[in-house]
Amino acid sequence: MKPSLCKLIVSLLDCTLAKSIASYENTERLPSGPYVLLPKHSSHLDILLEGAMLYGSQGRLGHYLMKPSLPRAFQWLGGISVYRSKDTNSRRALLANNEQVFAEAGRLLSNGEIIVMHPEGTRVSGGMGELRTGGIRMLIEMQETIGPVTFVPLGIEYRALRVALRVGRPRTYSLFWNDDAERLRKELAFLSGVGS
Repeated sequence: MKPSLCKLIVSLLDCTLAKSIASYENTERLPSGPYVLLPKHSSHLDILLEGAMLYGSQGRLGHYLMKPSLPRAFQWLGGISVYRSKDTNSRRALLANNEQVFAEAGRLLSNGEIIVMHPEGTRVSGGMGELRTGGIRMLIEMQETIGPVTFVPLGIEYRALRVALRVGRPRTYSLFWNDDAERLRKELAFLSGVGS
């Protein structure tokens, strides 16, 4: 799909959502350069809301790391299929695909783009799931070739007919320890208004 058509679709979503159900908080924290957005994943609506927020606050589109079973339309809007261990029986195929995916993510970051990666790896509503940290660690390891990578947590809180998207504080990592993962998990829970 052409970028101009994507921008039209996302801008219409932003106008509709911003005026009806969504509020965006702390969007001034979003970097102007490349970064990885790490949203809490609670609903099928998350990807649309994240796209509307990015376009509404920065006039930019994100590239989503997503499961391959999502509709092809998401690929047209910037989706990049990542195979999870539960998506394939072949570990070799899984690793080969994901090396290509993260090479593409690194190229996009080098070109100033936004990568959106849900660190829980799947939807978890009503609470906070364990983080799948492999993707974060792979991007940190790539910093030697692509330069520093900024990570930005995003909480999404659903309440009745309203939804709040809250941007956390940007950070960089040279390594990603279990303590770092737990701090990120707690921040995502706090920003999303759910228990950790």
